[in-house]
Amino acid sequence: MLADGGRLVAIASAGILLGNGKRAEFRQWLDEQEADIEKLPDDTFRHSDRPTEVQTCLIVIDKRG
Repeated sequence: MLADGGRLVAIASAGILLGNGKRAEFRQWLDEQEADIEKLPDDTFRHSDRPTEVQTCLIVIDKRG
C-alpha cells in the first residue's frame, strides 16, 4: 500500500534475522523489496523511557515506481 516513491521505516526485533518458516519467508520478501536492514546496537533501548534489552534492527524500504 506504499505509494510509488514512498519510504517505509520500521524497527523490528532482530529475531526476524534468524530462523526458518515464517521468518525465512519474511526475509525473502524483504530481499525482494530490496530492503536495507541494519542490526542496531544491543543497548539501543536500554536507557529509553521504557527500557528493554531486546535486540532490534532497522528496516528501510523505498518503493520505486
